[in-house]
Amino acid sequence: MKKRYLLGLLLLAGCSTTPTSQVSTLGTVTSDITVKVDAVIDEYNHAALERQLTNYAAIYRGKHAKDLTSEVLQDISLPVSVGQKKTFAIYQANQGLGAYAKALSEVATAASQADIDLASADLYGSMVTLNDRYETIRGDDEALFDDETFALFSSVFAAVEHALIEDQRTRILRTVVTQADPMVSQICDVIIEQLKSAGMDDAIIASRQYVLTEEISDYQRRAKEPMTLDERRTEMKRLYGLLQDVQSSRLLVQQAIKSVGQVKKSHAVLAKALEEKEFSSSEVAATIGKLKEMRNHYRDFESLLLSCEKITKNDQGILSCEDTK
Repeated sequence: MKKRYLLGLLLLAGCSTTPTSQVSTLGTVTSDITVKVDAVIDEYNHAALERQLTNYAAIYRGKHAKDLTSEVLQDISLPVSVGQKKTFAIYQANQGLGAYAKALSEVATAASQADIDLASADLYGSMVTLNDRYETIRGDDEALFDDETFALFSSVFAAVEHALIEDQRTRILRTVVTQADPMVSQICDVIIEQLKSAGMDDAIIASRQYVLTEEISDYQRRAKEPMTLDERRTEMKRLYGLLQDVQSSRLLVQQAIKSVGQVKKSHAVLAKALEEKEFSSSEVAATIGKLKEMRNHYRDFESLLLSCEKITKNDQGILSCEDTK
């Protein structure tokens, strides 16, 4: 893709009042959520690694312990290595969205001309990054932001360069959020589709279930020897915790899907408000408030289940929120 250089960012003239706190919150919370979505990939890796380590521990014991060598340990691998992460579609799209959200928040909180210049450069760069990530995922030259959009951003810079800081923030935020909304929507769709189709939830379930099965077998062997009630109760709590992890595995991915969907919705609502200059709309406050709530209770699966219209539980006891399918 042909690189665009930054002459500056942004925007068309508008009113001097902008919901900077709402934009800042949206940017910050979205950035936090992208970090949590990354954690799904990390959990996918962790569960797979834990399964391999448990398998090795089950095999190389007793008379077979002597067969364990450093060469054998080298066979342990992660499903998504550090190198593979760079080309993993979910990671690519999520990293781009996170960079955009972080830069958006920086513009909203810029307090000086130097802050505006730096934040604008970061925001422009984040959109170039989104383009690069999107092209990598698609495998062609189809871009999110076309040359005309980048030209619009650059050409307006001269008109706002000497304006008041508040006016600059207003114009930057309005133009970027409204112009970028269709692209943010596309990136969110890519992340959601990848989370649904990558099979991460099934892989995490399988890995956690294997570990639980081996841990139960290990307890059964150890329990043949004398154990106090407290010792057995401690083991029951530990095993029950592992069972709960298995049963909530699908919810881990579904929570990520639901959160990214809320990012998409919140950005769209804010873009509409900025375009129509209805900065104090209750819809904006409500949708961003919901996004914050999802961020704050991200690993609280009980909250996710309470918000589901339909909850299912399969024969293995795996819980699922059907709303996210």
